[in-house]
Amino acid sequence: MKKLMMLVLCAFMLGCTPKEQYKLDYVTDGTISEFTEITDKEPSIKEISLPSAITFFENKYSGVMVFAKPDSRYSQKAFAVLNQAAKDAGVTVYYVDVSRKFYKTDEEFMQYREKVEEFIDVTSLYIPDVMAVKDGKVVDFHVGVLEDYDIDVNPEMTEEQYKKIYNIYADLIKLATAKDAAK
Repeated sequence: MKKLMMLVLCAFMLGCTPKEQYKLDYVTDGTISEFTEITDKEPSIKEISLPSAITFFENKYSGVMVFAKPDSRYSQKAFAVLNQAAKDAGVTVYYVDVSRKFYKTDEEFMQYREKVEEFIDVTSLYIPDVMAVKDGKVVDFHVGVLEDYDIDVNPEMTEEQYKKIYNIYADLIKLATAKDAAK
């Protein structure tokens, strides 16, 4: 009972954001389990469908969205760090698997693409692409991992590299979830 009261108090007085705040279509046969670098049994990254990503933008939601795919080694590394940053902030990151077919025909694919292009530039979409979205607009983003990190030279990040990418993700999370000052 005390925990419930503290959560309610936190939500109203301090402006904490709940982990699951939006009604989105989550992909339950998700590829999140294919991100083997995440050892957390309950990750803070949840897979959503591409149509749900469009809904996220259209409904002017705020949060962190990531476009990636599980067979990308850089996405694997990024997700482990991103998941920890999201856990530490108590937020959910919304993930779209760019390798998943959310369409049945080429025409349907083009409709999705056109809709997504209203919100992000898909011609320069590299993975992983982690975006801070505020009121349905991408306000900042980070593509890839780090320029000085070459997975082929050294598969493990140094402590300094880990801290650097963690801080980038933590800043994106803060930007996406910050309450606006007086309007």
